[in-house]
Amino acid sequence: MQTVDERDQNEPVASELDRRLWPRVGGGESEATLWTSVTESQQVTVLNESQTGVAVLVDDTSRLHLEREVRLIFGGELMWALVRHTTPEEGGMTRVGLEWGCAESRLSPLSSPSSDLE
Repeated sequence: MQTVDERDQNEPVASELDRRLWPRVGGGESEATLWTSVTESQQVTVLNESQTGVAVLVDDTSRLHLEREVRLIFGGELMWALVRHTTPEEGGMTRVGLEWGCAESRLSPLSSPSSDLE
């Protein structure tokens, strides 16, 4: 298996094993914890998950601007993701699209980048 540094940057991040395990959520709803800083988190509803990202429903988007690096604790795993879009929903909630990885480089969602959250 290649390391992240040996991969072509256009190659999918998920391994063949990952592809057999995903999606962990599809069509249903599940809970997760979204960390926007080392001291601020909120419970979110996971709407669906794919090999490249996850859609969550949140009530507070004040710290979720585009390209924001966040951590998501979901399914017992701590994963890194980038905010790719936000879409207001009825009832004051917002659908947020997150892409697995971090700002420094494309990583497996289970890998840790060298820098911490702000």
